[in-house]
Amino acid sequence: MSLASDATPRAGTTTTAAADRISFAERFSDRMNPILVKEVRQAFKGRGFSITFGLLLISCWFVSVIGALQAGTGLEYFDYARQFFASYIVPLAVATCVVVPFLAYQSMLGERLDDTFEMLSITTLRARRIISGKLASAAVQIFLFYAAITPFIGFTSLLQGFQLAPVVVSLFVGIFVALALCSAALFISTLARSRMFQGLLALLLIAGLLWVLSLIITLMFSFALWSMPGGWEFIAASGAVCLILVGAILLLREMAIAQITFESDNRSSGIRIICSVFLVVGLAATFGLMIALGAPIYPETCFSVVIAGCLLLAFVGFSICTEPPRMTRRVRTQVAHVPWLLSVFAQPWLPGCARGYMYMLLHIASFAALLMVVSPLLMPGRYPGTGEMLAVAAGCLFYLAIYAGLLSCLATLMFRSVPGCRTAHVRWAGFVLIMAGILGPLTGMLLLELLFNVHVRFGFWMIASPVSTLPMIANGISGWDGTAILALLFPLALLFFLLNLGGIIESLRETRGMRKSSPSRGTPPPREANPDAPSIA
Repeated sequence: MSLASDATPRAGTTTTAAADRISFAERFSDRMNPILVKEVRQAFKGRGFSITFGLLLISCWFVSVIGALQAGTGLEYFDYARQFFASYIVPLAVATCVVVPFLAYQSMLGERLDDTFEMLSITTLRARRIISGKLASAAVQIFLFYAAITPFIGFTSLLQGFQLAPVVVSLFVGIFVALALCSAALFISTLARSRMFQGLLALLLIAGLLWVLSLIITLMFSFALWSMPGGWEFIAASGAVCLILVGAILLLREMAIAQITFESDNRSSGIRIICSVFLVVGLAATFGLMIALGAPIYPETCFSVVIAGCLLLAFVGFSICTEPPRMTRRVRTQVAHVPWLLSVFAQPWLPGCARGYMYMLLHIASFAALLMVVSPLLMPGRYPGTGEMLAVAAGCLFYLAIYAGLLSCLATLMFRSVPGCRTAHVRWAGFVLIMAGILGPLTGMLLLELLFNVHVRFGFWMIASPVSTLPMIANGISGWDGTAILALLFPLALLFFLLNLGGIIESLRETRGMRKSSPSRGTPPPREANPDAPSIA
């Protein structure tokens, strides 16, 4: 009897412990993103991940066996670590930079094809959690592929010629490259509406992924990676690449979130904030590292930073300067409870084409101030070509302000005068105008020279094309020097500022009107009249 009584609690204790472990796992999974749990389960059950994982292991094992047999006894004396490492990276890059991004694209696209996206949109899950869950699922698959290749990298470390710094940097940067490609694939998948457009985007995505794969293979089998010094310069360059990739991941993620967010909700504030933070962190990291290391600030560095910032602002500005001029009712309700002074300072980061133009002017002024501060350190007599680089950078800032003002004026005009105008209509019209301004004068000049054999001199009519003016803005062409071209660009930028001044003032009045008309937080909502109540009359 005693033995039976002793055995019973032990069995019960084991069962209770197992139940506790299961309940902890269930609680842990419940706290995670449900999209992540769903996507991971579907990925592990699907054939794509299983076949890719198996082929990765088989290819790495095949490379190890065949490479060891071909090397023979020379494996102990010659530098075979580079060849083995590059051969292992190729199948890993195929899995993480081609297969995983394409599976992420198909996963998001499948939500629309299977009519399950509408079910997700009406749940409590927001667009941010949906995109974050998709991206986190891709990250889990990437880390599993890295875990599968870890033993083979350990085998490489035992060979002659193994260098730790290039290997660690290659693997570390590869993770960010794969995540950036997954973010781009998710963003591209949100653009697909019709079946024909979906097929075209899929072809473009595959072509882009294969192009990135070719670059990775070329870099891995070249001696440029292994010949880099392992000092602070190599670490700083690797950190800069990782910083750029992190900014690309966050920006593409925000753009994908904006695409699947309701049209009446705030779509652009997240993109604007990410872009501003990335520019501030990038500038602080670049110049702060140079100052900390005591390295001189070369004109090429300043010029490259300004041009990269202009390209990023042009990419973001095309989206934010073509929005409707007024905020939706939902966004106005959200902004109404913000203190008015704070909402005034936050105007460039709120939706609206005029506010987008303010956003562009704020960052253009910041880059101009940077050029004014750094230009005394870059004396023309100290570094040759400094004046030309600064003139071209100033021209880029002027063109950015001009075309941002043009898009803001176009958006305001179309939304107010064209019935049923949508954002897509404004963006297509703006794209046509920008292409006409950039390529029109150059195309007309080439056609006149080819068809009529007429040599066209540079004139005021070509000032709208940065393709024609920027390469020659420093050296001068046909009697025009860089100062004269910049003197023509400044009135154009000022003209578009005056045309958008009314929209800027109206945006400030809109925010102030929302503040006045909105009830305070402590005020209870007005009670509706009861139709069944007796009338006093």
